[in-house]
Amino acid sequence: MSENNQTKYTPEAELVISDIETLKVLADPMRQRILEKVCDVPITAKQISANLKIPVTKLYYHLNMMEEHGLVKVVGTRLVSGIVEKQYQASAYFFRLDRSLFDFSKGGSKEGIDLALSTVFDITREEIKESVEKGLITADADNADAHKLTLRRINRAMSDTEAKEFIGKLNELLADWNITDKETKEQDSNKQQFTLTLAFYPVSSEETKQE
Repeated sequence: MSENNQTKYTPEAELVISDIETLKVLADPMRQRILEKVCDVPITAKQISANLKIPVTKLYYHLNMMEEHGLVKVVGTRLVSGIVEKQYQASAYFFRLDRSLFDFSKGGSKEGIDLALSTVFDITREEIKESVEKGLITADADNADAHKLTLRRINRAMSDTEAKEFIGKLNELLADWNITDKETKEQDSNKQQFTLTLAFYPVSSEETKQE
């Protein structure tokens, strides 16, 4: 027999991460996966454990740390067979990193840059590996599903105007696919989920001098 004690909670649209310690917590790939599971509806540690297939005792360590740093909230409790189970939900639908964390002119550091990159690329690497293991991604060019992984690195010279135009086009494309929108997620719940990781940045254009 179970008894629920829960208040309706709506996560913030966005939460800005502005300190290194919280960024360290967020950068862990396992905690990234946990956040995905607690984004839309209240869920218990036991339910997350079953979904992610990790021991619930290990999960409590992550959840307690995430709660301490404001990434998740306890939004209710559930009494099951005399045991009180907490129900968790993400504090926000989207977590944005404050650029001052890796802006040297504003007290940023290399550690901030490393953690910011880990937050994005570590989880991307782990998800791709997992999808390959599960057969969601194949390397067979003749397989109709081979297109499901696009992994390319392109380098080209652009003027400031061209770069701004390109970024504008990217933003227009991304606006059509709001992955943080709860209603969109509910409508697409029966479809295959896809993840997009995007990086666009300037690099040194200095040419090697000929002696």
